Amino acid sequence: KLRCIYCQTPLVLGKIFLGGHGGFAPLYAVLRCACFTYPIIEGIAYLHKNSRSESARAFLLKKDYPMALLSILHIQLPRVSQQLVALCVFLFFRLHFILRHWAGIIMIFPLVVPRNHKNSFRYFLQRDKIRSFYFYYLIADTIHDRHSFFVDVGCGAGSFSKILSSVVAPENAYGVDKSFINLLLARQFFVDGRTPLICADADLGLPLQ
Repeated sequence: KLRCIYCQTPLVLGKIFLGGHGGFAPLYAVLRCACFTYPIIEGIAYLHKNSRSESARAFLLKKDYPMALLSILHIQLPRVSQQLVALCVFLFFRLHFILRHWAGIIMIFPLVVPRNHKNSFRYFLQRDKIRSFYFYYLIADTIHDRHSFFVDVGCGAGSFSKILSSVVAPENAYGVDKSFINLLLARQFFVDGRTPLICADADLGLPLQ
């Protein structure tokens, strides 16, 4: 169960605006606690208490899902361009089952990743060739109970979370990261759709009971 890292009270699923498919988590919804209402965007619980959350929540109430997504991505564009980009990004992720390959990542990276993050792009293309990547498999080999619960803190784009969900039930392998962009890439291209992804600052505490 999730809890608010600010007031420490349980987070309760509120209204579901756009449900998932096949038992997957809601794509667009809200989570409520005693102090705030947080948005769920593209199946990612965004647990930051800031203006992006408030803006996304306002668009969710209008059922404007593309603009809710763009609010969290925090892309600054003129209003007409903003609406067009929001729609394109939203439709892109609705078609992710067709575009689950490197071409999809190449398409989305220039839109959501700052230009100075070239190392991030290089990592996504070459991550399985990095030596430290194989430590994930060594750790996974030590797990023998499929019903265990694991939290991947600082999960990034879900490299370890993906491996975890192959040795434990996907709904028991939690991914927590401060960056929504990382989690968005994880959700769309790497992790199982049932894997809970949480955007939160782990330095303030884990949002888990």
